[in-house]
Amino acid sequence: MGTKERRQKEKEVRRRHILSAAAAEFIEKGFEAATMPAIAAKTELSIGTLYLYFPCKEDLYATFLADGLRQLAEAMSAAAGGQDPVEDAQAMSLTMLRFLGEHPEYRPALIPDSLSAHNLKHHRIAEDQLAELESLRVVCKQTITAALDKGIKAGSLIGSDAQRLSDIVWALLIGVVVSLPADPTAAEVLRMAAVTVILRGLSSS
Repeated sequence: MGTKERRQKEKEVRRRHILSAAAAEFIEKGFEAATMPAIAAKTELSIGTLYLYFPCKEDLYATFLADGLRQLAEAMSAAAGGQDPVEDAQAMSLTMLRFLGEHPEYRPALIPDSLSAHNLKHHRIAEDQLAELESLRVVCKQTITAALDKGIKAGSLIGSDAQRLSDIVWALLIGVVVSLPADPTAAEVLRMAAVTVILRGLSSS
């Protein structure tokens, strides 16, 4: 490995280290209370070095949320068995609800209005980062859309427009996310009931 490649690898390792520290800070304190000096302290880097990698807290926060959406997209894709489209839609929906129940810190990434309000209140999340978050939301949503499309073509789901059905399912799932009780058992009961009711309403049988 040459000097240039080694330095690039070191920069990427340091960047991931910073993101890990930032994630811990955001999870522990939330965006408002988290500070760049506290994140720098967690990394044992100088505040100046931190700003070389991330110009502001908003930039770090947007990157943190994007990482969460990537994890969610991967988890939803992995949940699909590829056999029965209705079962796949159910599995992916439950995976989404469980992931966001275990990681409530990523919920703002799925609610554009909340993110936009946050953006206007502070120093503005960069437009390209907002576009990236929107793109990742679409990736998550498309996993459900694909399963619903297969269900429609197989005749097991009503309707003819998978995108419209996906919009409905997605909106209902977001409603469940913001309504989850704190008690884990009660939350799981609500998740299971909600997904069953949603998909039963779309069933052609």
